[in-house]
Amino acid sequence: MQFPTLVEEIILLRPSTIGAEDSYSRLLDKSGTYTSKSGYLSQRLHTTALPANYTVPTNFNWNKMIWKAQLLQKIQLFLWKVMQNAVPTSENLQKKGLLENTNCIRCGERETTIHLFFHCHFAQRVWELAPWSSPANLTQALSFGEKLVASYQRINLPPVGLGWLFTDQNLTEIGRGSQFQDQVSSALLAEGFAVCAALLRAVSSGYTNIWLRSDSQVLVKAINLKHRPSELYGTLTDIASISASSFASCRFSYVSRLQNGPADLIAKACFSNGLNGL
Repeated sequence: MQFPTLVEEIILLRPSTIGAEDSYSRLLDKSGTYTSKSGYLSQRLHTTALPANYTVPTNFNWNKMIWKAQLLQKIQLFLWKVMQNAVPTSENLQKKGLLENTNCIRCGERETTIHLFFHCHFAQRVWELAPWSSPANLTQALSFGEKLVASYQRINLPPVGLGWLFTDQNLTEIGRGSQFQDQVSSALLAEGFAVCAALLRAVSSGYTNIWLRSDSQVLVKAINLKHRPSELYGTLTDIASISASSFASCRFSYVSRLQNGPADLIAKACFSNGLNGL
């Protein structure tokens, strides 16, 4: 394997499903093109990376990270205890003369605070389930504070519910569908997934004339103008290919959220059912 350290990040990519051509993209800019701003940002990220050889970072902001963060009070107190190395790990209990065996009951290695939260194989399996935009490098973690600071730069990717509704020319419902999708980086990408899924369902249902209406004005504009930002490149390419090759006619229009209420309810129900099934 050529890039073994990038396997998990590569898996999270959302390429075209029907073989679109590759394209270069500047990841630090939403448009996918290079700008002076993205260049300076890249340099700043490179030069301000946090060192990993400390217990509590020298610039650690206790108010921002813990006391004024939008967290339950018991979570704030727990984080403070972890930062002070005051949680009852086997190592800490041994220091107090309360325990002789310091081995982790899960894996048998020495149970330190950093082992309990990051290095233990069981802990790593839990972190792998977190819906983040890129996987956390836990094997190199040297302190809890380091990872807590870094977590504020990470993007959480919540799951979404996709929904669509088919009607005939008399606005009589003739079909509906939904799909639960996890690890979606933005609401706009979720809208793109919904349009693509609806088109594929229309193809399988034998519909030949489609007028697709979405309450995402940005997405509809991107489809009609054939503008493909890096985030949506694969999805928009699929939409263009399916709409051009599978229907006698296919058009895309924007409608307000109020006019798209039934489809929105389907998506919300799918999201709720999907969470209950996790």
